[in-house]
Amino acid sequence: MDQGSVTSPPSLKWGTTPHSDLINLHAAIDFDLIVNSSLEQVIDISKKQLSNSGFPIAFSELLACSNFEELIIRPYYIHPVDLPVEKNIIWSSRRIVLAGDAAHGMPPFTAQGTNQGFENALAIVKTLTELWQQDQIDNDEKIK
Repeated sequence: MDQGSVTSPPSLKWGTTPHSDLINLHAAIDFDLIVNSSLEQVIDISKKQLSNSGFPIAFSELLACSNFEELIIRPYYIHPVDLPVEKNIIWSSRRIVLAGDAAHGMPPFTAQGTNQGFENALAIVKTLTELWQQDQIDNDEKIK
């Protein structure tokens, strides 16, 4: 069976709710492949993605114990990705930079806006530090 194209490694989140334990596996797997597969095949595909990404075997075993009746399959991206996009999108203007949810179109159920914000802040700090060390902090072309 074709495992679909994966564009980024999966992420796995574990949590609990008042009613049950919850495992969220976010993986960029061809949605048509998932939709046309049995729930057992979806689990097998997910286990393979975890294994290929270097996750410990315990996570794959945990997925194998999943309750198929409670498995929810949905597209990761809710916005069309085939829309034409400018190659050099400007995410900043003067002293303003988009970060977190403002810069990353993702579904709210992933609760990743804060994490993206932290990652964006780190990237900004690294870039500014590099510009400062190179005495280029006022160079608008370098900042872009």
